[in-house]
Amino acid sequence: MKILCITDPKTHPEFDTTVELYNELANDRRFELFHTSLASAQESEAFHCRPIRSAIPYDEFLRLDEYLPVEMRWNDFSLAFDRADHPLPDLFHERLALHESKTVFINSPEGLRRTKQKAFAFEIARDVLKDAVFTRNALEIRNFLKLFPEVVAKMNTSYGGKGVFRIFRKGDQFEVDNVSTGTLLLKSLDEVIEWLLARDRDPFQLCRYLKNVTAGDKRILVVGSEIYGGYLRKSPSGSWIQNVTSGGQAFPATVTEGERLIIERTAPAFQELGVFTLGYDFLLDDDGETWLLSEINAGNIGGYGRLQLTSGLPVYGRLLEWLLERAQMGSVKQPQLTMSRKQ
Repeated sequence: MKILCITDPKTHPEFDTTVELYNELANDRRFELFHTSLASAQESEAFHCRPIRSAIPYDEFLRLDEYLPVEMRWNDFSLAFDRADHPLPDLFHERLALHESKTVFINSPEGLRRTKQKAFAFEIARDVLKDAVFTRNALEIRNFLKLFPEVVAKMNTSYGGKGVFRIFRKGDQFEVDNVSTGTLLLKSLDEVIEWLLARDRDPFQLCRYLKNVTAGDKRILVVGSEIYGGYLRKSPSGSWIQNVTSGGQAFPATVTEGERLIIERTAPAFQELGVFTLGYDFLLDDDGETWLLSEINAGNIGGYGRLQLTSGLPVYGRLLEWLLERAQMGSVKQPQLTMSRKQ
């Protein structure tokens, strides 16, 4: 079965899920793996691909777009897997969506366009996202910053902690902390709001900062109608940012009944739009017992290898079996699914 993976290799570090996934697919004789770049994937009918016949080292993965290509068409493939990282080219998902009738996308490009923004998850999980607002209104932001001594502001589209800002009062000033920009001292709430709104044109999700954030960030992987399991991402330095891309390490974790219920209630909204690979993030509340929903990530999810390593379960084997099933599903939109309790 021919499967096409779409990404820019240079956006993926060596430990990244996409690098692992390419090699898992290349080693499985049931698949014929092809790679294409983001630019080629946006071409109309025929485009350039690189066949990958066996597992490749990381330095070769980085040079995939330099190798002699072959010309293929969308209907040559049984499956297409968008593994592109942000920032994406303008109208990237809209252009991919033009080809949804020609092959089976593991996640619908049109569905991803709608669900990758935090606005979508905020709307469907509003009742369980505690002490949070989604806004670009300066007065609402001011009131929220006054309500809590420490706040986290998240861009509508961000990844790897790069679009996440911790805001708190420091003496008679305010400090803004970010994994990419470092720390910044501002004199007033007005300066904080002006600076924040200048970072992005979209609304921000603001939520209460949790004092137990250093306990780790629990990632739970969902594929199709099944919860694969969870693992804990924890910064070795004690940083409040726990993403693996920011240096976080992976540890075993269990999926609680409360987390399972949240997933069962919210995942069908993604599935109805043809988005079947999800990563749920949970943080420990100040009571030290309750894990609160932080984010729902859609599409290009990382962590399959880390879950396999921390759980001892054949996660990639399970994922590849599901990919074969996904090719048989055909249409993008499926009937609403009930989350399986199998793990």
